[in-house]
Amino acid sequence: MEPLSIQIYEKNPGKLGYKKPDGANQHSAHAKRDDDVVWQCIDTLGGSPFAVLFGEKTPFDRYSYSASGGGTVTAKVRGGTITGFKYKYSVAVFKGSGAPLTDDPEIIIDEG
Repeated sequence: MEPLSIQIYEKNPGKLGYKKPDGANQHSAHAKRDDDVVWQCIDTLGGSPFAVLFGEKTPFDRYSYSASGGGTVTAKVRGGTITGFKYKYSVAVFKGSGAPLTDDPEIIIDEG
């Protein structure tokens, strides 16, 4: 099965956006149990290090993931993950020497 790709980009100055390679919005992404999810910065953020951070609950085996400039983060949804739940997470992209760009998207795990 092909992984769920979440591309992180700067949609407006200082504002993060999320999309699939086909352009579909991924701010509220949907995945299934045992799916691989891949995050990657693209366009003007392509060389930026970034972090994906979950709070109290995560559908993955860790609460935080990070990548160096140009890298990707891959995580597998756990098999016993609660479906239908909105897992909120934070993204921080370190672009240049200023404060990181941050946002709080979500991932929803569907039956399947």
